[in-house]
Amino acid sequence: MSREKFDFLLSQVAPSLKRRHYTSSIRPNISPAEKLTLTLRFLAAGVSQASLSFSFTISSASVCNIVYETCEAIWSALQPMYVTAPTSKEDWLKISKEFEQLWNFPHCIGAIDGKHVVIQAPPNAGSEYYNYKGTHSIVLLAVCDARYSDGGIFSNCSFGQALEANSLFLPDPSPLPNDTSRHPLPYVIVGDEAFPLKSYLLRPFPGRYLPEDQAIFNYRLSRARRIIENTFGILAARWRIFRNPINAHPNRAEVFTKVAIALHNFLQTSESSTYCPTGFVDVHFINKEWEPKSRRLQTMFMPKDHTGSNISEPLTQAMHQWEHNSSSVVCITTEYGFNIILAFDI
Repeated sequence: MSREKFDFLLSQVAPSLKRRHYTSSIRPNISPAEKLTLTLRFLAAGVSQASLSFSFTISSASVCNIVYETCEAIWSALQPMYVTAPTSKEDWLKISKEFEQLWNFPHCIGAIDGKHVVIQAPPNAGSEYYNYKGTHSIVLLAVCDARYSDGGIFSNCSFGQALEANSLFLPDPSPLPNDTSRHPLPYVIVGDEAFPLKSYLLRPFPGRYLPEDQAIFNYRLSRARRIIENTFGILAARWRIFRNPINAHPNRAEVFTKVAIALHNFLQTSESSTYCPTGFVDVHFINKEWEPKSRRLQTMFMPKDHTGSNISEPLTQAMHQWEHNSSSVVCITTEYGFNIILAFDI
């Protein structure tokens, strides 16, 4: 984070941080700048609150309160600007255009996936936060755009309900680029096999040894979907609080997660050249021709779902036809191997 961005962030949160003061007979009031510095170090370096207490010569109890208070202030300041869903058809169309230009997948308005945020086992929680990997965690399900920005919009269940109700001002169905049939197709979010097939949510064809057109479709969809995995990798690399179990109550761990997402979007939007510079993720240039013998992605074996196939068949055929007229593409994968989950409930 540059000095200019730190000063901007400080100007946004300082009014809220001045409302409370932590004083003692030993040291004067703690300034908003020091509170913000302490909190950013907690999130970015993943150091313990005990270590921060020693470094800043502040009591552990005060550090705990300062971190939580500052996170609340950061979320209040950044959420309206950087963690909001698009509110117009033009905004959705802009995202779709970026997915088409950057990832060669048209009519895509986002990539969805989930992540375990590991926490210390809460007292008397039983198996409430216990997951299949043998750890305790809260679950983050997020949607990102084509440029690694995490909208955080699926952390609120009302977004899924709004999709079902078709009340998000999504663009009207339209033909794919260079599609001679001019058959209108809907705009979709792409996910993996864990998600149900909907008119607004597209997943790969299940099974192995698929026909060539379905294999091509799965490859292109998986390539577009991997942008959300890249986003989680960048998030965990820059905000190392996610590298170890968060030693906090689940409610506070949720606040820390939301603030890290807000800061991620803030820096990715304002200074992406330093926050996620060239070479920060692995880059593979892929020719537009499909090569079945060198397929990079494999699909999990699952029973055939004929209903899902019927729903996605028109889009699959259209994508297959469109593929032959498409240009070269760039595929980016991340080296960070974080586990992805199947459901969400922060």
